[in-house]
Amino acid sequence: MSGLHAEQMMNEVRRGIQDENDQIRDLSIEVYVQIAKFKNGREFILNNGIVLDIAQLFDDKIESIREKAYVSLWYLSDERSGCEGVVEEGAIEILVDKLLSEKSEKILILTMSLIKSLLKVTRGPIRSLTTPLISRLKNFLVNPSTQLKKLAAENLAEMAFSYPGKEKVIEGGCVSPLANLMEDEDT
Repeated sequence: MSGLHAEQMMNEVRRGIQDENDQIRDLSIEVYVQIAKFKNGREFILNNGIVLDIAQLFDDKIESIREKAYVSLWYLSDERSGCEGVVEEGAIEILVDKLLSEKSEKILILTMSLIKSLLKVTRGPIRSLTTPLISRLKNFLVNPSTQLKKLAAENLAEMAFSYPGKEKVIEGGCVSPLANLMEDEDT
């Protein structure tokens, strides 16, 4: 395939994730899921500013499309450079907001899993401290879902790994709720 045809095809895929037709959006995000599995594909997504286009699908009315958007960024974050690129594009800030607005437990698990990955790179905790992430994670420490409680605790641990995150987690009143989880047999 010539470079021009490949470029045209990728422009159509990019346009497709914004299409009104549910099936077109679904097929287009599936392309990005597959592309993000490969190093060259991850580089393409990062180099062409597609991260925020994908993140727009976090608000899609179709849960499976939202799920694929998270999965594509999760694959993109598989390597350090991809993870750093996702952080630099501002994904943490968007993900923190999704902790309030998302109703699907399955998608919340993906959200927290992706945040956890993004907190492992240098700028991840720094960017997260400019958001209300600590208070939102604290609220999940008492959630009925064992998986969400566990992920909230793991994310707080990532944030508290170094200063100033450690100080902010303590100031955020997370120590007691985290200690209470030690008595919870399920977590």
